[in-house]
Amino acid sequence: MKIAIFAQNANLYSHQILLETAQSMGHEVEIIDTLKVYMNVTSHRPQARYKGKKFDRV
Repeated sequence: MKIAIFAQNANLYSHQILLETAQSMGHEVEIIDTLKVYMNVTSHRPQARYKGKKFDRV
């Protein structure tokens, strides 16, 4: 399973524990910087973008 953890500081203990636990269970995990995510939830086609690219990997 692909998992995204949305966080501003990937080095926080709680985020690292989530990352390590998910990886130990065989999941592919990426920590996403929330300051680089744009979400449009007001349209009929909601979408998320990460660093300007469509976010649909997880």
